[in-house]
Amino acid sequence: MSTYGPLGYLAVPQHLAPNLGIAVAVHVAVWCLFLYLLLLLWESGSKAGSLFFVVGLICSNRLCFYYWDYLLSAMAILALLLLLKRPESVSLLVIFAALAGLSFLVKFTGFMLAMLLLTIYAASLLVQWRTVAAPKRVLWV
Repeated sequence: MSTYGPLGYLAVPQHLAPNLGIAVAVHVAVWCLFLYLLLLLWESGSKAGSLFFVVGLICSNRLCFYYWDYLLSAMAILALLLLLKRPESVSLLVIFAALAGLSFLVKFTGFMLAMLLLTIYAASLLVQWRTVAAPKRVLWV
């Protein structure tokens, strides 16, 4: 349990004081957020992508249920997919930031993946900005 952060009791709840109650409440909130992200992906027109994501979760054999770094990583990937579709969405950025912060405090390996995905998102914004802001050059023959 050496890679768990200060909120590691959320990933591995034990029946001590209020730990179990807080962990269950946070688990329910995170799973509701995960379902919300899946619904956003479905509504964005990527029905096949959301179905593949759900089938992948089913085939993972409860991996996201037992390990928080995998659950938070899957949610970060979903948030990145949605951010790439709608780069101007502030609410998705807030969700992504909350996921990154939670993964930093719960399990550091999920945080590293979230930072890699944030780098990919920043690079995509930079590429979009350069293609929009680049002046059109006309060659005179």
